[in-house]
Parts: sequence; structure tokens; C-alpha cells
Amino acid sequence: MTIFNLGSINVDYIYKLPHFPLRGETVPSVDYDIGLGGKGINQSIWDFRLESTTPVQLKEEEVGRYSSPDWGALAMPGEYSVTIHQFLNGKLTALAGPESFTIKMLHQSQISKPDLVQLTNFINKVNEGRRQVRITMEELKELNTTFSFIENTVLKAPNADLNILDEINKISKDLDQLNIGLYGDRTKSKRESESYPGIIFRIEVAAGNIFEHTEAPTQSEQRSFEIAMEEHGSLRTNYEKVKTEINAITQKLEDAKAPYFKH
Repeated sequence: MTIFNLGSINVDYIYKLPHFPLRGETVPSVDYDIGLGGKGINQSIWDFRLESTTPVQLKEEEVGRYSSPDWGALAMPGEYSVTIHQFLNGKLTALAGPESFTIKMLHQSQISKPDLVQLTNFINKVNEGRRQVRITMEELKELNTTFSFIENTVLKAPNADLNILDEINKISKDLDQLNIGLYGDRTKSKRESESYPGIIFRIEVAAGNIFEHTEAPTQSEQRSFEIAMEEHGSLRTNYEKVKTEINAITQKLEDAKAPYFKH
């Protein structure tokens, strides 16, 4: 876990005096010490959360009334260490540490007592699975955008092969299946009370549960996560196939001297 603190770190000179000086009085010190100070170093705290696996955003969204901060799972009890570095003018300098410390549980009132080793392994699996699925989510968004540009561009490329329209129609259906696999059938969920859950829903339910408590994961949570990762493997294969087909159409449009489009 890395904590970036943008506050200041200063050198404090601390003087010990025999009494508090009066107005205008000069009092010789009997001892002094030098140490680090400043707002930055004093306010660096850890909320006992692991790092987030959310894709990097240039502009972070504000936390709403019904949403949670972008944090990771709770850190499990055990031995940890902390090191303080300063990054100034492109140079990284070690200032203190490593210092070891221990995280302990405040209570043992879980309904189901977890095996901390197994729980930690499950948290790591969910974190990595969530990272992989969110990569696919962002890449699929980009692929959807590229395909939208292709659909618009082909109408402005009179030299393009008309057979591209058949290819575009097929890819459109394949993209729909990828989106349904990842997000679930949103139109069906609006029409019916029950619909098959998408991969993201399964992953976020597993992550949301283990991020808020230290209970042992249920068999249903573990199985739901396994299903999500199995389906993600198949979806990823189909994604790569569709991406290759879109790249081929992109090349055909460029060969036909089509106007520039984002891809």
C-alpha cells in the first residue's frame, strides 16, 4: 500500500526553556532537539484498507449519499511495516523506516469464524478478478466507441466495399452479446423481476461483501465468484475475436480513403 501525502515536511527546532518568556524577554535554552514536523507528516494515516483495483481516472468522482469511497478490502490481522519517503524535484529519498506494527481485531464476534489465511487468499483472488474484469469493462467501452465511429464512417466512404455492411451487422450482434455477458441483459431486467446476472454484478457483490466485514465468505459467494471468472474467460476470448474483426474493418476503411475516425 502506498500513501501519497501532498502536505509539507519541515525541520522543527524544539527548545527547552526554564520558563515561558515574558514579552520582550530573552531566555537561554537549557536543551534542544531537531525533528521532522509539518502538516503533511502529522496527518498521514492509514484506514486499514488495501489498495483499490478501480481503473485510474484523471478526475475522481465525488462520493455520493449511497456510494462508498474508492477503497479496497479491509487489511487482515497480522504484521505490517511502514516506510516514509520524500519525492522532491524528481528524486525519491527514504526518510524513515521500515517500522513494524501489528494489526489486531477489536472483537471476535463474527457469526462465522473465518480462517484468516483462507479469507486473505479469497480477498486476493477477488481483488485480482475484479482488476481483470474492470480492464475488460474499460476496453469494451473503447471498442464500443470505435464501432460507433465505424458505423458512422462507412456511410461517408463511397469507395468502401458494400460487403462491410454485412460484417458490421454481424459485429453489432456480437458486441451486444459481450455487453450482455458483462453487464447482464438490462432491457430484460427492466421487463422481468428476475434476469441472469452479469459478470460485473457477481464480482461487485463478492467485493462489496468482503470489503465491509471480516466474516468468512459463504459458499454461495465463493461459487458466484468462480462462475464470474469462468464466464469472464470465455467472454475475453470472444472479445479478442471481435476486436480483431473491428481492426480488419478499420483497415478496409482506411484503404478506401475514408475520413479519419477515432479508433
